[in-house]
Amino acid sequence: MYTISNSIKTRETLGEIFQDTVDAIPPGWQYPDITRGKLHFNKKVWVSEPFEETAWKQSSDIIINGQKVGTVEACYLKERPTLDEGPFMKEERDLINGIAQTLTEAIERRASAENLAKSEVKYRSLVDNAYVGVFTTSLDGKFLFVNDAAARLYDFDSPEDMIAEGSLDRWKNPKDRERFIAELNTRGSVINFEAETISHTGRHVHVLFSAKLNDDVIEGMAMDITERKQAEHKLLDYQSRLKSLASQLTLAEEQERRRIATDLHDQVSQNLALSCLQLSAAIKSIDDVVLKKQFDELNQTLICVSKDTRNLIFDLSSPTMHELGLGPAISEWIDDKLIQRHGLDVQLVDKLKRDSLDFNRSAILYRSVRELLTNIVKYARADKVNVLLEQEGNGIRITVKDNGIGFNPEQ
Repeated sequence: MYTISNSIKTRETLGEIFQDTVDAIPPGWQYPDITRGKLHFNKKVWVSEPFEETAWKQSSDIIINGQKVGTVEACYLKERPTLDEGPFMKEERDLINGIAQTLTEAIERRASAENLAKSEVKYRSLVDNAYVGVFTTSLDGKFLFVNDAAARLYDFDSPEDMIAEGSLDRWKNPKDRERFIAELNTRGSVINFEAETISHTGRHVHVLFSAKLNDDVIEGMAMDITERKQAEHKLLDYQSRLKSLASQLTLAEEQERRRIATDLHDQVSQNLALSCLQLSAAIKSIDDVVLKKQFDELNQTLICVSKDTRNLIFDLSSPTMHELGLGPAISEWIDDKLIQRHGLDVQLVDKLKRDSLDFNRSAILYRSVRELLTNIVKYARADKVNVLLEQEGNGIRITVKDNGIGFNPEQ
C-alpha cells in the first residue's frame, strides 16, 4: 500500500501507477513467488511478469461514478490449500479491496485535476481572446490581472505592462469611481455602469463596466462604447437640429399665415364690408320688388362671405394672440370651435403671466394646443374638457384632459 501510494504521488501518468500497482501485489500475498498482479482499465491490461492466466484468482472492481471501469486482481500460479476465500486469506481480501479503493480515489483525483486544467486552459483562452476587457483589481485600484483586450483598451502594449504600472486611476471624473465603489459595497455587484476614462496615452475612452466584489478583490469586464457614445452624441445633435428646423418651419409658416391673414383683413375683408354698405344703400333706392329681393339675397351672400373671410382670418392667425397673448387666444378658439360648434363643456384655467412668452413660442404652443383639442373632437367622444396653462420653473406646462374613451397604451 505504501508503494502504491508513493507511486500515485510521484508518477505522472495512470499507466505508470497501474504498472507499479501490479508489481507491488506479489510481495503483499502469503506466497510471493507464485503470486502475480493484473489490472484491467478502459480496455487496457497491466500485469506483473512473468504472467499467465490461472484459475486461482482474487479480484476487486474499480468503480467510478457508480460505473465499473476496471478490475484489480491477485492470482496464484499454483494450487494452494483452501483458506477463507479459496486459497486466499481474509486479510488478502481486505488488501485487494483497499488497493481497488486507493486506485479509484487516485483516478478520480487525476480526472478532476485534468478537467480543472482543461477548464482553466479553456477559460484562459476565452479570457485572452475576448473582445471585452477582463480584469481583477484590488479595492484601491491596483490591477492584479488583465487580459489582452483590457490592455488594448487602455493603449498598453501588453497585459504585463498594464499590471506593472501598478495602481491606475483611469477615471476622468473621480466621482464616477466613488459611485462605482459605493454600489459595489452596497450591492456586491455593478451592472452596466457607464463612465468616461482616460487611456495610457491620454485618449478618452467611454467604458461600460460590469463587476462583482469577491472577497477583497474586484472582478469585472470593461466594454469600449466610445463609438456608440459618439453615435449617440451625433444622433442627439441631429435630433436637436431637426427640432430647431421644425420650430423654424412652424414659425415661418406662422409668419406667412399672419401675412396672408393681414392681407385678407386689410384688403378682402375691408372691401367686402364696404361692398355690403354700398349694396345696403343701393337697395334703399330700388322700388322694383323683384329686383330689391334679388339685391337683398346678394347682400346676404356678401355678409356670409364676409363672415367666412373673418373665420378664415381667425383660422390662419389669431389676432387675439398678437394683441393679448397665448391664454386669451386659446380661450377665444375654444369658445368658437368647441363650445359653440360642438357643444363641449370646456374649462380653461390660465395661470400664465402676460409677458411669460414671446410670439414665437406662443405660436408653436398655440398650434400644439389646437391640434390636441381638434383630436378630442375627432376621436375622443368626450363631452368635458379641461385645459390648464401654468408656469413650471423656467418652463411652461400645458395639460389637456378629457373624459373620452382614451386608448390602451400597451396596444
